[in-house]
Amino acid sequence: MLIDSTCKRPGSWLGRIAVALVAMIGLLAEAKAQAPQAKAAPVAPQAKAAPKPADDNAVEALSLHYRFTEHYSPVPDPNHPEFITQYRVGARETTKISLDNPGGAPIRGEIVRHTIYTERVARATRAGDLTDAVRRYDRFFYKDFTAKNDASHPSKGAFQGLTLWVGERVKSGPQVINLTADRLIREFEYLTIQSLVSPSRLKGLLPPTPPRIGDTWRIPLPATIVLLPELPEPENYSLEGTLIEVHKTDQPRTHAAILGIQGQFTMPEGPSALNARITFTFKTPEPKPATDGAEAPPTRTNSGVIEARGMITELRLARIITSPIPEGDGRLQQTTNYELLIGREPTAIPLAGDPTATLLALPDPIPKPDEANSWVLYDDPAGRFHLRHPQNLRVIDSASSDVDLEFRDIQDDHVDVFGLQLQPGEGNGDQARLFRDPEYHRRNMFKNWEKQGQDVVKGPIGWLPEADWTPSKRKVYRIEAALRPQGSAANSPRVYSDCYLASLPSNKSIFVTTMTTQDPHVPYRDQVESMIRSFDFGPSRPAPSPAK
Repeated sequence: MLIDSTCKRPGSWLGRIAVALVAMIGLLAEAKAQAPQAKAAPVAPQAKAAPKPADDNAVEALSLHYRFTEHYSPVPDPNHPEFITQYRVGARETTKISLDNPGGAPIRGEIVRHTIYTERVARATRAGDLTDAVRRYDRFFYKDFTAKNDASHPSKGAFQGLTLWVGERVKSGPQVINLTADRLIREFEYLTIQSLVSPSRLKGLLPPTPPRIGDTWRIPLPATIVLLPELPEPENYSLEGTLIEVHKTDQPRTHAAILGIQGQFTMPEGPSALNARITFTFKTPEPKPATDGAEAPPTRTNSGVIEARGMITELRLARIITSPIPEGDGRLQQTTNYELLIGREPTAIPLAGDPTATLLALPDPIPKPDEANSWVLYDDPAGRFHLRHPQNLRVIDSASSDVDLEFRDIQDDHVDVFGLQLQPGEGNGDQARLFRDPEYHRRNMFKNWEKQGQDVVKGPIGWLPEADWTPSKRKVYRIEAALRPQGSAANSPRVYSDCYLASLPSNKSIFVTTMTTQDPHVPYRDQVESMIRSFDFGPSRPAPSPAK
């Protein structure tokens, strides 16, 4: 009985995924189901604004309008010194978590992350929007004050000596290409890159029309993806921008505008609130002396609008979210406070006449993502195994699943799923022998599909050519099928399922189950088989040690 229950794990997991994927066909382009309406939205702490000038005369007149624009260029332009070519970014993130505890004081945790990197524009649109950049990491620090940060923690050595090509994709996260030889992008590094706010993407939060001091504008919901891990729910969404002030700085002909972003909304985890301050710094043309000898205000356009051409130099953000504790009765909550400070400044470039100034090198030709330079190295937290995977496949928490590792990619036009189960360990001899039996897995998969009411179109089943797998020292048995709910039209969309039993050295095996709605499904199947080739037991080699 123990053997039977253990070896049915792949089928039960695959059954739930199959039903879910079939149900999702035809619904992928629709909006996500709305979360229950929040009882009350939390109030985010105030994000500290940049210091105000001591001289009240440094504050600009209230009647002026400002058009804030950023323009990115891969090469310096002597005729446009305001164009952004290279800059340095420093970020400090603090996450504080408080869990209600019915037995006493709340349980608290805190995570701090510091990042410093230099970035050069690699490609930009004709309109001056940044699309790709070369990024060199200069320093990284991570500390979880509630966990033991030992030598095995994935933050150790993270980003050391790493130079990347970063494509600014908004919806599915950045496309990262590794430009550092003999170096792999690790899961911890990629997730950190994906989660950190990029200053160049804040451009979408700037006012769409020139405001005066005190004017407000609505922040479109899609634009919030630059500040949040995912889009909030459309209902109960309210986020507004305000031009708080514009003042002169201590630098000649340089002004700083303070823009506020504030509002409340609902995330899938619960109600949330956000407060942010953006500092936009810009230079004005050489002013013409006023009749009284004083400096005239910045030059206006014919329409009376001041062209503020510059860059976002600072972001201060505070966000709070409350969510019920799953194990509780609904009264206990988890509160997460997230604070972010980002500073950005242009770096000296040869155009400024500094002989020591340099630009980061741009690769020639422009790199294209492939398995060697863009796949991410995943290390099992328990050190049991490691493998590489495409960036679009994201790890799903498998604590409540029947598999040891699960990846998913959910897009408007397709869904991909990858699940991996390890062979039962020592002390489970009978279970391990049954797990290594390909015939058992074949019977089990078709039995489960029959129980689900699936029409199954059988594909080739059997051992794959040894010549393709001998270099990776494994034998692979594949079960290929296409699924449709019983009674559906013959031409209705299919869910393709490929299942693999891979036998590795030392009499060890893994069982991999995959599904995709891509049609044709062969490109995803090829990716899966490359992932199986990259799999190995034990932890991967450590990341490079930080320089002393």
